[in-house]
Amino acid sequence: MPLFYSIAKVAEMLDVKPSYLRYIEKEFSFIKPYKDKHGNRRYTDKDLEIIRRIIYLRSIGYTMDGVKEQMKRVKTQDQAQDPSNMDNRLEVIENLQQIRFFLEEIKKEL
Repeated sequence: MPLFYSIAKVAEMLDVKPSYLRYIEKEFSFIKPYKDKHGNRRYTDKDLEIIRRIIYLRSIGYTMDGVKEQMKRVKTQDQAQDPSNMDNRLEVIENLQQIRFFLEEIKKEL
């Protein structure tokens, strides 16, 4: 599986128009696909998961405001279920710092 998907590929996969994906981005500020140096959107699997949820909620009759409310609830529940969220981030930062130090040591030896 690729790391990133183009807007055309995501639109094809989800059976929606690219303009609908851009609309969803405007409505939901937390959906921020990576943009390459040419400005092309590159969606991750996580982006697809969120967009699928939005499309599903719309398909069962939720308004956009209703979808936003549901997404807030899900986000709040996820955060409540993972109180170590900040600890995980700090652990990742520490690991990255160790890797950086290790790479700097290797660079010195070259």
